[in-house]
Amino acid sequence: MELKTKRLILREFGKRKTDVTDIVEGANNINVTKWLLVLPCPYKKKDAIWWINHCKEKKKKKESFDFAIELKSEKKLIGGIGLSSIKKDQGTATIGYWLNEKYHKQGFGTEALKSVLDLPSIN
Repeated sequence: MELKTKRLILREFGKRKTDVTDIVEGANNINVTKWLLVLPCPYKKKDAIWWINHCKEKKKKKESFDFAIELKSEKKLIGGIGLSSIKKDQGTATIGYWLNEKYHKQGFGTEALKSVLDLPSIN
């Protein structure tokens, strides 16, 4: 599944060769990781590779939906957003997201969040 907004593409992790490098660049920052529940610091290449593979496994099991946040203008992964703890019968889920600090305070998180919240249904 791929979602598009004015400035962003929300897509599967691992679609671009640069995803590992972009994830490490954004997640290897205490100002990003301090707000996340579970993320190693320092964040290394092996962690990004594990995350991409983990997202692919969760997708197969339909346990959650994880999207890389790609900035269209730069064709660069600038963060991630995901839905987990999905309870279809209650219409609820937990949402979490992170952004590379270079892209904070520009409305990218809000734009990504609105796109995910507008999902008509999760099958």
